[in-house]
Amino acid sequence: MISEFERYAIDAVVGFYGMDFEPMSRFLDDNVIWSGPRNGSIVVGKDNVFAVFEQFRRSGIRCEVRNVTSRLVSYANSWHLIMVSLHLIAERKEGHSRE
Repeated sequence: MISEFERYAIDAVVGFYGMDFEPMSRFLDDNVIWSGPRNGSIVVGKDNVFAVFEQFRRSGIRCEVRNVTSRLVSYANSWHLIMVSLHLIAERKEGHSRE
C-alpha cells in the first residue's frame, strides 16, 4: 500500500513534468539540494532550484509521465527518503521525442 508521503512525492514529480511546480515547492526549504536530471548537476538553495524550474519551463519540452512507481526507503523523525521511478516521454518544440 502506498504511503501518504509517497503520494505527495509522486504528485510533486508528476506535477513538475507537467509544468506545475506548486506541489514540488511544498517540499523545498533553503537547505534543499536538487540533483539532476540534467547530467547529474547539483543545485543548492531554494532560489537556485526555482531558477532551474523556470529554465525547464522555458525549455519548450513537453513531457508525458507514465508508469510511476515509488518506494519509501527510510524515514526518521520528519525526514522521508522516497525513491520515485517513472517512464517519461519528452518532446521538444522541434518535434524530437525521447523516452
